[in-house]
Amino acid sequence: MYKNNNINRIGIVISNFLSKKDLEKKLDKKKNKLIWNNSKSKLSKEQIINKFKNCNFIIAGTETYDYEVLSALEKLVCIIRIGVGTENIDLSYAKQRKIKIFTTKELLSNSVAELIVYHILFLSRNMMSVYESHQPKWIRSYGNLIYGKNIGLIGFGNIGKKIYEILLSFKPNNFLIYDKKKIINPKRSKKKIVNNIKHIFQFSDIICINLPLTSNTRSIIDLKLLNYSKKNLILVNTSRAEIINKDDLMAFLKKNKNVKIGQDVFYNEPGYDCFPNSENVSYSSHIGSYTIEARSNMELEAINILIKNFKLKKLK
Repeated sequence: MYKNNNINRIGIVISNFLSKKDLEKKLDKKKNKLIWNNSKSKLSKEQIINKFKNCNFIIAGTETYDYEVLSALEKLVCIIRIGVGTENIDLSYAKQRKIKIFTTKELLSNSVAELIVYHILFLSRNMMSVYESHQPKWIRSYGNLIYGKNIGLIGFGNIGKKIYEILLSFKPNNFLIYDKKKIINPKRSKKKIVNNIKHIFQFSDIICINLPLTSNTRSIIDLKLLNYSKKNLILVNTSRAEIINKDDLMAFLKKNKNVKIGQDVFYNEPGYDCFPNSENVSYSSHIGSYTIEARSNMELEAINILIKNFKLKKLK
């Protein structure tokens, strides 16, 4: 059990923390000192070490917590990650140091799923050409319906399930679902569970990637899989860019000029990757969780995790 007779130091490393007033209201300032990232940007490893080296707790985003950073944060007891990904944290060393890791797992599915649907609609209706310049152009091009299409869902966790719920109202032909966890294939349903990811690429008109980045999922989608795709595929990735092999994706898009891709995650963030056939790409800047409702809920959960698990002194 964590005990600190002195002041708890809580580092808010994530730059865009919306619930500042809520956090300040809940914690006794005599017992808890809040240290803020006021730069409004993602911090480097050196910046994290310099500013937060004496912190006991850290509320984190996607910044890096590797061996170098964690070993320098000698007083660190816990990291609470706003979001679901932990690939930016050296979990093995954290375990060795007995640093507890928490994530806010179930509060962003609506936010991410709605963004995915936006990308699908934007690409299906060929809206890219309207916004090729700074001023919208009066261009009327034929698009496609979601109705009657086969939709592939790679990963069927909270986000995958929410995409299914939303897109069901568009009356697609079928949902093809691939997930490592065993899912029972329901009767009288538009869900069809497949055991081979190849089938997703062979038979889907629209594919959504909903996977965490792990050693098993890194580059799980390669040129061999991509080459099974339909010629007019719409591929949406809001998980992590590295799930798709970069060189293979670029080679595939260069050869298949009618494939459309929706990207919320990139190989060199912050910043967009340059894709062949950029007129067929829908971009967003890693904003899957960036709704006020989702972020506020995740941040409030992070505050409650601190109070509940470490008995931090609350205001009466």
